[in-house]
Amino acid sequence: MDLGRIASAVSTAVALGTLALVAGVAVAYLDTAESGPAVTTGLQPAAPPRPAPSPEPDPVPPAGSGRVHFDDISFTLPAGWEVRSEGDRFWRDGDDGGPPHAYRWMCVGPDGLDGACGIRLYAGDVPGRGGTRAWVDDDPWPWYQATGPLACPRPAAPVRSDDLALPAGGGRRPATRGFVPVGDRTAVYRAWAVRCSASGFTFTARAWHLPVSRVVLVDLLGQPATPALLASVRFGP
Repeated sequence: MDLGRIASAVSTAVALGTLALVAGVAVAYLDTAESGPAVTTGLQPAAPPRPAPSPEPDPVPPAGSGRVHFDDISFTLPAGWEVRSEGDRFWRDGDDGGPPHAYRWMCVGPDGLDGACGIRLYAGDVPGRGGTRAWVDDDPWPWYQATGPLACPRPAAPVRSDDLALPAGGGRRPATRGFVPVGDRTAVYRAWAVRCSASGFTFTARAWHLPVSRVVLVDLLGQPATPALLASVRFGP
């Protein structure tokens, strides 16, 4: 028996087995690594880097201190805003009267609007065009709930009786239609382009309708703080 050959064969087998073990570990690491370059040296691969923690979102203040309750929703007033007026109202169908349709109304806004509303809120049987029919999202100017001419609402300027609101371009139907988030729900969104007859001032009347909650919010002049107020909305008592 040639002992030299036997010893050589055993050494070769051990070496091949070790290489197979290393290759197997490397392949296993390549299949489970999350990211970064593959590590193929050594029997124990380095642990993949831990991802950086995501920043915590700014919490929405809970209902209570600093929040305004309106019907079944609550929201945070932007800095410098106040509740200007609120109350219970009703409207009747058409010109021949009919049973009253009750709704709740609130006006909120910043200082410097000369008594105008930054946002108007409606809840219940919300009135629409002319104040004598229910709110319909695609109606002509459902946010204008009177029958006479509308004097243009202008920020930081007195209202002029000869400066009347007129449709800009596409008539009184909505110029923009879509769906947008309000709080953690989705609202029907409509926007109407308006121009003023004497001053040439233009604005976009916007409305967010929550049909299930039966709430409509209207912003005539595009307040910069409106997106934050809409994001702060919460539902329920």
